[in-house]
Amino acid sequence: MPRRRKPTSEESIEARHALRAAAEGGRLLWADAIRRMRKALGMTQSEFASRFKVTVPQLSAIENGSANPTVRTLDRLGKVFGLTVGLVPVPPRSEGAPR
Repeated sequence: MPRRRKPTSEESIEARHALRAAAEGGRLLWADAIRRMRKALGMTQSEFASRFKVTVPQLSAIENGSANPTVRTLDRLGKVFGLTVGLVPVPPRSEGAPR
């Protein structure tokens, strides 16, 4: 297995900007957001879980979308990126498209 490489400072900044743009555009699901935040920081699941006071199984479940984390947990995880949980408008669906 190849060794994990920490992102450079520039890569980390670019990942943070991309994450923020996706969030502002309403194109970001929280499971993907948490995974992208962890990767932007160059952390393993174990490192990220320890830093943000969640267990590795909790983090894994959050990242794969099978968890139901509290707003408090999501706020704690997003704080370092300047993100918070809130009501996000859903874009209008096109006529005849399923919901």
